[in-house]
Amino acid sequence: MIEYVNFQNDVRFIADDEDGDCMDIDVKPGVEKVIFGDYYDFFLKLSKKVFPDVKELHISEHAGVISISNEMFPNVRKVTSEKNFYREGSMLCGGLHGDFSLYNTFCLKPDETADLSGISAILDFAFSGSETLNVTGSDGINTYNREAFNNSAIGRLPFVNGVKYINGMVFDVDTECDNVVFPDEDEDLHAIANHLPFEKIKQITVHRGSTVQLLYRCNMLPKAINICGNLGESVCQTKEEMASRLTIDSIAELCGREGVENINIFDNSKTYKSIDGIVYSYDGKRLLKCPRGKTGHVTIPEGTEVIAASAFKHCHIDSVSFPSTLIQLENDAFASSTVKKIDFGIGIKAIGWFSFMNCRELKSIVIPHQMEVIEKYAFYESGVESVSFEGEEPIPGTAVLLPSDKDNLCCVDEGAFRRCDIEKVIVSDRVHLQQNSFGNIKELTTDKYDDSIIDTVFKNSVESVVKITIGDRMTVLPYAFAMHGDETLLHKACRGYFANGSAEMKSQIDSSFMLGNNDDVREIMAEKMYMMDNSNDAAKAFLQQHSLKIVKYVCDRNSSATKKERILTNYTRLDMLSDDTLHYVLEYANDNNLPILAAEVLDRINKNETKNNNPEHTFRV
Repeated sequence: MIEYVNFQNDVRFIADDEDGDCMDIDVKPGVEKVIFGDYYDFFLKLSKKVFPDVKELHISEHAGVISISNEMFPNVRKVTSEKNFYREGSMLCGGLHGDFSLYNTFCLKPDETADLSGISAILDFAFSGSETLNVTGSDGINTYNREAFNNSAIGRLPFVNGVKYINGMVFDVDTECDNVVFPDEDEDLHAIANHLPFEKIKQITVHRGSTVQLLYRCNMLPKAINICGNLGESVCQTKEEMASRLTIDSIAELCGREGVENINIFDNSKTYKSIDGIVYSYDGKRLLKCPRGKTGHVTIPEGTEVIAASAFKHCHIDSVSFPSTLIQLENDAFASSTVKKIDFGIGIKAIGWFSFMNCRELKSIVIPHQMEVIEKYAFYESGVESVSFEGEEPIPGTAVLLPSDKDNLCCVDEGAFRRCDIEKVIVSDRVHLQQNSFGNIKELTTDKYDDSIIDTVFKNSVESVVKITIGDRMTVLPYAFAMHGDETLLHKACRGYFANGSAEMKSQIDSSFMLGNNDDVREIMAEKMYMMDNSNDAAKAFLQQHSLKIVKYVCDRNSSATKKERILTNYTRLDMLSDDTLHYVLEYANDNNLPILAAEVLDRINKNETKNNNPEHTFRV
């Protein structure tokens, strides 16, 4: 149903009665002013009507959305408004809190000027039908698409070095141009249009740090970016000079964008340079940033001393070779990258915090003998499954830390290899392990006792145990005494056993599960210890004493019958169940039709009866 809405004589809006939106308009010839009235939205862009006599638009206090084409009112040069949202002036602009967007320019003539002062955004087709090339006040523009200049004299401008621009605004690029050169050598650019197809361009060249800052706001970027000019002046006299300065932060933002493979810097101010598309300090001593999109192998040149923090973070490289001059890897240097192979070279002595954290493709690490420290969480949650010093054969699941340089002491700091795929550590006294260096390892072998060795296996989950071999002495200990037991007492026992060979201390170690602060903890500790070391009589006796409780817990928990059968069968084979518990399990197996478990239990009962010299009571399958 259609209705007609009149806010003034000789002007009629045509509204949809259901939605209350005005979808069309009629204006009698000679009318110079049109009023947009209260409580309506005006969606008139689809109308092809033209009213050349109208020179002024007035917006009422409660008018809604106004969507019109420039061609409908080509000669409007005055907009008045009672509504705060719309700005008065020569063009239609709307916004909140002084942040205005340009909606319509109303077909400006060639000799007229579009003054964009106070405007931050230009809407699509805002210049449609305008023939002017005179634009001022564009410094504050930060949001627009190339469609803003469609069907206008500005939009028909030719490409210059692959770029269309007007008054500091780049609004189009030529995807057929091999090297797009931005016109920022002699003037500042204020803005780059959204969604320009930079990903289709091989390379672009810019000349100012301020342009670099504009680039990293773009949705997509080309593979190669060339940066030329005086980019890093140490002293900036004006705000404009400061804005033009290229900083490592702006470089990092650019390098961090997906798709950028090479940053080529030609810095006349001698602050930065590039080698193979990677950014360095001008003297080449610091590698500052590698573009995220770089792939393949990277050879870092001689003379480089430091790889800066986050330099290769999230990069897609496959492998890297360090120079002999490299001294330091700063924090996060390769974090979350795809690096698979590292040649550390003969110079580096320290690997910084989180340097290779979350490098899931990194499987094997060969440490040079001059290494002095692998700092906290250096390889945390990486894919590392073997670690060795040069000359040692890598073993899957194993860290072989046996440096040949007897004059050098290496420290593996807290959490350095935590949550890696390392289960076994073989370490010499030339390597100092901090607590939790390797996380949940299952075996640790070394040649000399040190309290730090024990510390490294006690700061984890109660669910795990570790087999410790020091010299000719071996034992199995559970984790988590720091949380659940008397760590001081256990340290004393370990020191006495491994350092002095005391049988009394060995007995204390074998029963160390009793240091747990409650029976539940003790049961878990004893179970883990006995399952790894079946010769632990103390653990066996304790488990048999509490076996009925343990078994009932397994039987009652929410898991499949197959899983329960597997667990109980293992308990039976390990002889950790008392006679009473065996009969309970046998009844459970028969009631639940678990023949394999029943057979294992009967076999164990027979063995126990035979051992106790009671053959007349032996059960037969």
